[in-house]
Amino acid sequence: MIGGMVVEKVDPFTMEKECISWDSTGMVLSLEGGEYRRLVEISHKMSSLKPLSGALSASTAKSLIIKWITAVRTGATRSSLSEWQAEELAKTLRARTVCVPIAWLHVQSEVRLGKFRLVPLNSALKDAWRDRINQKKADTVPEWKPRGQLAHAFNMAWAGLIVEVFGDSKARESQALQAALEVCGLLRFFWPGNSVLGSRCFVLPLGMESPPQRTVIEIEGDCPTSLSEGLIGPPGEPIILSDKYLSDVGRSFSAVGSLITRESPSEFQRRLLASLLLYTRNSLHTDVVDRLIAVLVALESILLRDKSEPIQSSLAQRLAVVTKDTVEERAELIGAVRRCYDIRSTFLHHGLRKDEDRAAVELLLKTAWLFFMDCILNHEHVLSMQEFNARVDAALLGGPRVDLHVSGKK
Repeated sequence: MIGGMVVEKVDPFTMEKECISWDSTGMVLSLEGGEYRRLVEISHKMSSLKPLSGALSASTAKSLIIKWITAVRTGATRSSLSEWQAEELAKTLRARTVCVPIAWLHVQSEVRLGKFRLVPLNSALKDAWRDRINQKKADTVPEWKPRGQLAHAFNMAWAGLIVEVFGDSKARESQALQAALEVCGLLRFFWPGNSVLGSRCFVLPLGMESPPQRTVIEIEGDCPTSLSEGLIGPPGEPIILSDKYLSDVGRSFSAVGSLITRESPSEFQRRLLASLLLYTRNSLHTDVVDRLIAVLVALESILLRDKSEPIQSSLAQRLAVVTKDTVEERAELIGAVRRCYDIRSTFLHHGLRKDEDRAAVELLLKTAWLFFMDCILNHEHVLSMQEFNARVDAALLGGPRVDLHVSGKK
C-alpha cells in the first residue's frame, strides 16, 4: 500500500531519511521522502472520509498507519489495516465536553445559543478548576509543583463557551475552536457599534483577540530618554449579555441559535450563516476601508445572483428594495452604496484614500445590520435562494418592499 519501507538500525542524529517510529528493539521504520509524502496524503484522505470527517486528525491517522506497519513487522498482529484501525479508533475517538474561554464577553448567567452554552467564568469557578488540575497532575506526575493560579491569560476571560465534541484530541480541539469562532462571530452581530464608526469589538476565542500595540523609545545620544507604549487606536468594547438585555432581544437571539445549530439547513440558511460570519468581521476593525470590505463582501455573497451581473448597481438596488419603503429612501441608499464602493475601490485599485463620506458609510452600516436582522428573524420562512431572488426581483419590477416573513411554503 505504501511501498519503499526500510527497516534498519540508524543513528537519529545523522540519518537523512524521514524517521517515523522506533520500537522496543531499537529498530526504526523509515520511509524515503517520496513515500513519506504519500503516507501523509493517505493520512489526509483517511481523516476526510465521511464517517470520520472532522473526528480524526491527519496526524492521528498517520500514527495509526505507522503503528499497524510496526505491529505487522514484529508479529504483534495479523489484522488488516482496516481491522486494526477499527480497534484503535474505538480507543482513540472520544466524546468530550470542552470549554473555550471567550475574550471581551460578559454573561450574567448561563446562556443557551442552540446546542451551545455560554457560562460566566468567575473567580470561584477558576479556583475550583485550578485545584482539580493540580490534583490530577499530582496523581500522575510525582514531581508536579502545584500552581497558584491558571495561566494569566485565562484569568482575563469572563465567559466560556461549552461545546460537546467527538474525535481524537486534536480533532476535538479543532471542532471546539471552529465552533467558538462561529459563535463569537454571531455574538458580534449584537454589538451596538456595528453601525457606528470609530469603535471595534474583540469578542473572540481567548488568545486571538489581542489588539495592535505600539512601543516607541526616544533616544538622545546613546541613551534612551523615554518609553511610550500602548494600544493603537481605541480599545476594544466588550459585549455584555445581561439577563435584561437577553430578555429584550430574546427572539433574535433564539433565531441565531436556531440558525447556527440546525442539522439540515436550507440553501438560504447556509448562505445566510456564511454571509453573517463575513459581515461581523467588520466589527474587528476601525479603519473605514476594512469595514466596508467586510460589509460589502457579505452583502454581495447573499444579494447577488451570480458573477455575471454588475456588482455595484445590482447590490445597491436589491438592498434598497429589501430594506426601504419609499422611492426617496431607496434613492438615498443607492447613492450611499455607490459612494461607499467608490471609497473602497479607490483604495483597493489605486492605493489612495478618498475623503470619507461619514453619512454614507454609516447609512450603509445601519442598513446592512437591519437587513441581516430581518433575514435572521425570518430565515425559516425562506426555502431557497431561488425563492429569495424571485421575491427581490418582483420588488424591483415595481412591487412593494420585500416581506421575508411571508412563507414560501405551500
